[in-house]
Amino acid sequence: MNIYHTVRMGFTWGTPILSGYVSQSIDGFSNQIMIINVIQAISVAALIFAVPETSFNRSSPPPATARASYARFLSVTSFHAKPAKRQLFHPLKALSAPSALLLALLAIPFTATSLGLAATISLLFSSMPIFLFPSRIGYLFIGPLLLALLTYSLSMVSSLFTRPSFMRSIPPAIILGASGVISFGLYVVMNLAPNIVQSNSTIFALDTAGENLSLKLVSFLFGLLVAGSTLIAYSAQIYLSSVPTEAKPGSGIDGAKRMLEGILQGIFIIGFPGWTRMVVMSAEASAGLEGLRSTCVALGVLIIVMGSSIAMLFLVKSEMIKKRDDRVLGVGMEGEEEEDEGFSVGKMGSGDSFFGA
Repeated sequence: MNIYHTVRMGFTWGTPILSGYVSQSIDGFSNQIMIINVIQAISVAALIFAVPETSFNRSSPPPATARASYARFLSVTSFHAKPAKRQLFHPLKALSAPSALLLALLAIPFTATSLGLAATISLLFSSMPIFLFPSRIGYLFIGPLLLALLTYSLSMVSSLFTRPSFMRSIPPAIILGASGVISFGLYVVMNLAPNIVQSNSTIFALDTAGENLSLKLVSFLFGLLVAGSTLIAYSAQIYLSSVPTEAKPGSGIDGAKRMLEGILQGIFIIGFPGWTRMVVMSAEASAGLEGLRSTCVALGVLIIVMGSSIAMLFLVKSEMIKKRDDRVLGVGMEGEEEEDEGFSVGKMGSGDSFFGA
């Protein structure tokens, strides 16, 4: 699972760096498509050979020869028997599980804000007076990529010396996320808004907007937000690993959380430019910058308020939340966990896969 999250962060925040550079050439678009095809080919191979629970019955070969005979036991269809009808509704039930709802609400202000802001960066810096080319815009993602990988690596290293704690990970995530988005908005607006200066007693002039803007600092402030998002995702991973076996990812809580996140992330990505009222025409530039400032401050406050409230709810009502999860998923109820031989919801998780190692 750690490898999976690392690769996911690398592709999320590293792809714009590569695509911005590649798009500068004449064949930039076709080159991007070719790179995507190569990555997809590698992904298909990884799914077949690194995630065997999707097509491989681990119990059929002898343990001593399991790896040697792996290729012979691959199948294009699942080896599981037909599941019980009740278990078919586990993913839908998980959508109403308190843990899925609360973990999604905890992560959404971080992840959706970072992705929404990423989708808006080209509108911020591709127009005058900055006028960044795609390659330069792509370089703005170097900070988010490095800080995301660094945050996740430090979290994993710290888990070797101390027991991972869901509650201890939330406060630093809130600090990173809120300070990152608020500082980003204030800094960009302060340096892009035209300022009128008095050159003498009778003449007024305009400063050259953007001349003091540091793209390295912009990348770093954006990276702080992404680091907070990474840390909050790591805290959710800790929480899911601490719940009872029946409620782990195989039961659908993790999938339900990701589905709810994905829906609201899409809303943020589509709506973010409209919320900030980003426009290219200079006559309305000040209105757009004010919109960016207000949006970033509001989202920073949302991260603080929602993150703190949900963390307090987990702290005070953790047992009640877990009991409600069990009730929603039918864990421990007589007859609910009966299933056909050979099938188990838990087997559908990634605990035994290469990525779950």
